[in-house]
Amino acid sequence: MLADKLGRARPLPDHLLMPPFAHTYNTSKSTIIQTCASSPDQSLDYLRQWGIVSFDWSNLNSIWHRDHPMDSDVKLADIAARAAKAAPDTQIWVYRNLVIAYAEFVQIREKLEDPAYSGWFLPFGNGSQMPQCDSEGHCSDRFHTPSQRPGGDCGKIPCGWYVFDHRNGSSLRRWLVEELVLGSRYGFGNASL
Repeated sequence: MLADKLGRARPLPDHLLMPPFAHTYNTSKSTIIQTCASSPDQSLDYLRQWGIVSFDWSNLNSIWHRDHPMDSDVKLADIAARAAKAAPDTQIWVYRNLVIAYAEFVQIREKLEDPAYSGWFLPFGNGSQMPQCDSEGHCSDRFHTPSQRPGGDCGKIPCGWYVFDHRNGSSLRRWLVEELVLGSRYGFGNASL
């Protein structure tokens, strides 16, 4: 409920979404941490002291960076499942970016490699100084900058940070919301999140 100028209670606006979990005044359960596991065997018991835990996209990068091809989003879902078991009363979140399209994420790379989705990503502009190809001969006409972790395997495309092109209409926005953020594979629709 919200209060008006006279302190009278009034209902929340319909467009305002509230979290699906119960509120609490327990300070330790009203806190959030963005963390990053460095080992898949690391104990996650420390997560119990937090209300919300958000795992960074580079979580377990020493492992997924060696995978062929890389699969950061898979590792995020895996660590979220472990975290949910270790801290069942803690909300588990995983990092998502709605501007940068990480080629290290399986579900994004699938779209980057499929010409049917080329309109979802910004193209290189005329006179761009960024290379379109990597040292392995993988090329893309979609604008990208080098990743923080060069030298990995991103399938048929150069590893890098691509940019979603939000000007293209509703299909990208629908996919971002329904799959990348809320999807059952690696998003909040996954039972572990």
